[in-house]
Amino acid sequence: MIKVSAKTNPVKLARYIIKEIRDDGIEIRAAGASAVNNTIKAVIIAQKMVDRNIYVVPSFQEGKGRNDISKVIKIIVKEKTKERRK
Repeated sequence: MIKVSAKTNPVKLARYIIKEIRDDGIEIRAAGASAVNNTIKAVIIAQKMVDRNIYVVPSFQEGKGRNDISKVIKIIVKEKTKERRK
């Protein structure tokens, strides 16, 4: 699991995604609009860098904020594998 902030560099995150993506995917947590934006940008950049079909599965998750519990966006990044037809 990796946490993304508003200050996360999308290109560096894209490189991490390419390096670490597996069959079960990568879990990324982002709190706030800018962090979610950086995550989506990174997925698009990763897709273009390696010419693979990468997709996301978003969901909400409870997280701890500075003063209370807040909602965090949990994004699972997966690679779509080509299925062979018989």
